[in-house]
Amino acid sequence: METLLPLMLDLTRQHQLGLSQAIAALTQKPAAVLGFDSGALTPGFPADICIFDPQANWKVDKQNWLSTGQNTPYWGETLQGRVTHTLLAGQIIYAFSG
Repeated sequence: METLLPLMLDLTRQHQLGLSQAIAALTQKPAAVLGFDSGALTPGFPADICIFDPQANWKVDKQNWLSTGQNTPYWGETLQGRVTHTLLAGQIIYAFSG
């Protein structure tokens, strides 16, 4: 999951997807498929928000890896785009400290 955002942003840089399409593919569309009232910044929906820096470069290595899963083809690669904060119901549950 840690590589999902930078890989999706790479598709936007390659003009294969627009940024709004990419964001919808990661938010609104999965929520709709699962029947959740979320995935959009809409009054009455939970304030579940991902804040990211699309220009941040980071190396996929054990020092930067947060997931317990260790299976990725991107070990040693430098990716562009990084989540800086995650809010769940308006409360910060993750803040990048790098």
